[in-house]
Amino acid sequence: MIKIAVDEAYAFDMLSILEVKLEESYNTQNLRNFQDFAERIEDQIGVLLEEILASDEYNILLKSNMEIFNAVNMAKKDIIKASQVDNLNYERWKAKNRLQERFFGSKTSEVKIGYGKQN
Repeated sequence: MIKIAVDEAYAFDMLSILEVKLEESYNTQNLRNFQDFAERIEDQIGVLLEEILASDEYNILLKSNMEIFNAVNMAKKDIIKASQVDNLNYERWKAKNRLQERFFGSKTSEVKIGYGKQN
């Protein structure tokens, strides 16, 4: 397994994606993936994990990832435009930044290309 340093919000984005997968397909592997990842985060930030998971910022990020999951499934059938999926992805980026700023006092290092001024 590769271990890398990422912005905290990136880790919570990944955790929320694992939660979406768990909600969409509840099975032992998806549950294990979510729990193991949450434990790795908790090992590093302690009880702050619980505060973040209960926050509006995390719930907005989770909702964003659920919307993207559903949009990608619709895009596979050409029900929605790629630009709609892209817009949802941009909103997800903004949600990650709000989480990062509130709980860790900084912006994410991720740079969005093609969106003009970064919000």
